[in-house]
Amino acid sequence: GELDAKQLAALAGSRRNIPSHNPDATNPFDAFPFELFPLHAFLDRTPWKDLAKAAKKPAALKELEAKGDVDPFTLSLVPRLAEPSGGGTGPEEAARQRQRAK
Repeated sequence: GELDAKQLAALAGSRRNIPSHNPDATNPFDAFPFELFPLHAFLDRTPWKDLAKAAKKPAALKELEAKGDVDPFTLSLVPRLAEPSGGGTGPEEAARQRQRAK
């Protein structure tokens, strides 16, 4: 027979290395249980808050580069953190996410 959304999500999640989402969730944090993702444990060992700040403020990125604590490859990816995930502009991305949340 046909699968409902919850069954389909469970089936998809069983075949990949990230957890399935909660189709009944009303926000992204509940929809995707981030603490269950494979590399979640590494977050405490990375300067992720500094990297997120550096994505928004060029001076913060320069400061990270000067410290030398973060490898050059990781630093080269930091500007991508500020890009909209859907490839649109900020307003386009916001509208897309509002639509997905319905």
